[in-house]
Amino acid sequence: MHELEERPENFDEGILKKLFSAAEFANMTIEQQTDYEIVMRTELDIIAEKNYARETGRAEGRAEGAAKTSREIAAKMLAMGLSPEQISQATGLTDEEIKGSKLVDEHKEK
Repeated sequence: MHELEERPENFDEGILKKLFSAAEFANMTIEQQTDYEIVMRTELDIIAEKNYARETGRAEGRAEGAAKTSREIAAKMLAMGLSPEQISQATGLTDEEIKGSKLVDEHKEK
């Protein structure tokens, strides 16, 4: 019977790829299988860490964007003559965030 040294090009699809990988693994010694599993776990850990970091960064970016939008809306509301209390109610910013921020100063300068 003929033995394959490398995976044929048309084996890169679905079940054939999995079957060839399983056959490669089955032909390894116990030490090679252990080393392979360690490398694969490490690779999967790295992938998981990257995905977590990416999602965390996106969540932080969305939160920062939402906060910036709220401050921009609050500044416009101040310019319209609304009170800090009304702005707080509409934007979710606290009175302290509105009164203690640059928003009040920017409004006074205009």
